[in-house]
Amino acid sequence: MFASMSHTICPDEGCERSFVDQDVLDRHATTVHGAQDYAMSAKQRDKHAAAGVAMADKSFPIPNVEFLKKAIRAFGRAEESRKPAVKAHIKRRARALGAEKLIPDGW
Repeated sequence: MFASMSHTICPDEGCERSFVDQDVLDRHATTVHGAQDYAMSAKQRDKHAAAGVAMADKSFPIPNVEFLKKAIRAFGRAEESRKPAVKAHIKRRARALGAEKLIPDGW
């Protein structure tokens, strides 16, 4: 039996790809979507996860409002079992950034 692996979903709206390796996601986002702001070093992700800016597994980094918007769009593609934790993280970061108005109604 395979161990459960955490996947990170490409935050680009309309992209359905998910990745186990964050570096591969960063290369995908930069190359396919031309998204320089997605690229984040492993050291930055470690720092963000330790500070609560990203989830403990380093996914869904939300250091600013632009990343908040991307996280909200990517939420629907998160694994079902992770959705409650992802939603709570997004809401927490929205409050910290003073951007609660971006949270969809009904969350």
